[in-house]
Formats: sequence, C-alpha cells, structure tokens
Amino acid sequence: MKKVQSLFFVFLFFAVSASAQRKKVVESFLPQVSSPAAEQVGIHFQGTPFQVINSTSFYCRLIIGNKDVGVIRPGDLVFDQRRWHNQWYQYIPVAAICYRDAAMTDYVGSAGRILMLNEYSPAEWTIRTSDIRTPDGRPLRATSAPTTAVAPTSRKIKLPREWWASSVGIQIINNTTEDITILVNGRPVAVLGTGGADYVRAELFASNFPRPLIITITNGTGCTYTEQVWVQRNYPWVRQIVFGPEYCGWNRWR
Repeated sequence: MKKVQSLFFVFLFFAVSASAQRKKVVESFLPQVSSPAAEQVGIHFQGTPFQVINSTSFYCRLIIGNKDVGVIRPGDLVFDQRRWHNQWYQYIPVAAICYRDAAMTDYVGSAGRILMLNEYSPAEWTIRTSDIRTPDGRPLRATSAPTTAVAPTSRKIKLPREWWASSVGIQIINNTTEDITILVNGRPVAVLGTGGADYVRAELFASNFPRPLIITITNGTGCTYTEQVWVQRNYPWVRQIVFGPEYCGWNRWR
C-alpha cells in the first residue's frame, strides 16, 4: 500500500511540473505588446494591453459597454490585458462621465471613444480636457491633473467580451441637463438623467437577414433625434452617442 501511495505522489509531482511547463510554453507564445505609459507604473503586459489614463483634473466614471468599471481619478490609469481573443477584433465603447469633485456631485460633462482591441496592437485612450463635451456646449478651459501626485496609480479591471460576431451595441450617454428617453424601434427602453448611461444590444442569427435598429432619443425641450443602426452578419460593431446640444441644434440650448 505504501508503495502505491509513493508512486501516486511521484506521478502527481511530475504531472504538476508538466502542467507548469506547459503553462510557460503557452505564455511564451502570447503576443507581447509594450505600453510605455503602463510600464511607468510597473505594469508589464503579457497579452494585449487595454488602458485608459485620466490626464484631466476631473473625477470620471468609466462606462465600458454595458459595464460600469468605477471611477478614474486625476492622474490614474486603469488597465486590462487580453490573453486570448475569441474574435479577430472587438470594438469597445468607452465613456468618461466627469465631475469636478470626488463626491461626484458637480457634473462637468462627458467624453467618449471607441477603441479597437486585437492581438497585434494595444487599445489606449488618454482622456484630455479637450475630449470632454459640456452639457451647455461651451468648451472647457484646458487644465492639467494635480501636480501633487508623484506617479499615477493603476487599477486592473475586467473588460466585457463580445461573444457573438453578428452583433451591434449602442452606448448612449446623456450629456444634457434634461432627462432623456431612449426608444428602440418605437419602444421605450430607458430614461436617463444627466450623466446617465444605457447600452442597447442586438444579435443576428443564422436564419436572419441584416436588419436595422431605429434608435430615437427625446427630451422635455422638444428635441427628437433618430438614427438607424444595422446589425450585420459576422461583423461585431458598436456605436456610441454622447447625446448633447449638437444633436438637436445649438439654438435650443442657448
């Protein structure tokens, strides 16, 4: 019996060692994409890096697809690394909903960017003051992040993953001072206050033909904006609407 137990532990030892070796071999074949900004805070990527850096003096809530990943403070960096890709590429809508204070009560405006992630190049966005649109349409005065921080802090997040190739996602941010109502093909799906976010998603299956989604956004000032978005076969696509004065004519908001 003791001999059997000894043989079992010897087998287990070699199995664990072989598993560790296989893991190292697999990791050695993963794409190595450098990111100087991440390396400044000690992050070395094994895989494809995704990162967002806040170079403004504001506190911004990050919305990525249908996921709220928390607040990025002035000078901070958030990141993830994609070790394997189930799609050739993935478009990722990123919205920064920004406030002047850490309590997130003094709304400044919102910024948005669509990043593309694949295994060959990093997906990066440095949020600048010039990226932020205000709810009254006025430009923000350029400011920099506080100089008290010696180095930016970093936080790892988990990116949402698109599993279905024939799909479309529409991320909508309310960058106005009024509540807005979102309708999809004439059906109300959400009401958003200032700084609110919603994500509309649709899929196309094998037996279906490409079809449109009619997105309508209305508010209490008489503004109605309509856009048609198509769901295409084998094409994962996203659209981001940072809904502000420019969508309804500036004169309505003056």
